[in-house]
Amino acid sequence: MNWIMKFLLMMKFKIKSALLYLFLFLGLSSLAENDCFPKKDNSNRILVYDESDIFSPSEERALNQRLVQISNNTSNQIVVVVVNDLCGMDQAMYATDLGQAWGVGTKGQDNGIVILIKPTGGKGNRRTFIAVGYGLEGVIPDATAKLVVENEMIPNFKNGQFYKGVDAALDVLVPLAKQEFNYRAYGDKVRRSKDEQGGFMILVVLLFVVFYLLARISSSRKYAQTNGTGFWTAFMMGSLLGGMGGSSNRGGWDDFNSGGGGFGGFGGGGFGGGGAGGSW
Repeated sequence: MNWIMKFLLMMKFKIKSALLYLFLFLGLSSLAENDCFPKKDNSNRILVYDESDIFSPSEERALNQRLVQISNNTSNQIVVVVVNDLCGMDQAMYATDLGQAWGVGTKGQDNGIVILIKPTGGKGNRRTFIAVGYGLEGVIPDATAKLVVENEMIPNFKNGQFYKGVDAALDVLVPLAKQEFNYRAYGDKVRRSKDEQGGFMILVVLLFVVFYLLARISSSRKYAQTNGTGFWTAFMMGSLLGGMGGSSNRGGWDDFNSGGGGFGGFGGGGFGGGGAGGSW
């Protein structure tokens, strides 16, 4: 009987020790993560944290004012965070953990959004992520967040137009969060836009081919008249030799390639990993 009691006491001691180490580990991990996050402003006036200075002062003011108005006019809260380092985390974990730690959104509604941007690093290592709170995952699914990243943000980020990219993303995210239109409608709009762009490029290529053929026909006729050869002979020679008696417009194709008051403070919104990101 004594050995059973000793065994139970020993197991109790080991369980307590294991739990203590676990709590210490979780506590240290939480502290480490908080050290990686920008210092949160407690004045309830700041919703843009730009450690990399990708926004001009006027752009940052305008963006912050817009986000404050969104927070004041709706219960939704959006924060934009720009950092140089993710502290070993991927962009999804960083954005989600920051949203959870800061409590972006309203408690019970979990209607916060974190727009994370890491503009540093080489090609393919510059990253962004839209983290969506629990309560908005139904109106901003992961696939829709991905479309916003790929169509509104990254194309502008590649050109160094960070404010324009974030502003364009907000033009989509805010109405979606307010359920002013359905995420399927946005997806349809993106697909139509891509189809139109594809059709335009096909038209450009066809026009180039037509102009090229017209120029080649005109050149061949002149060559045939001057040298006494047949038209088709001149045309074939021109195609093989790269042009006769006229200059081709090589540059033509290249030209186608060429403020406000404070908000009410974060309300304790929750995040569970919803959202999507990308890199450039």
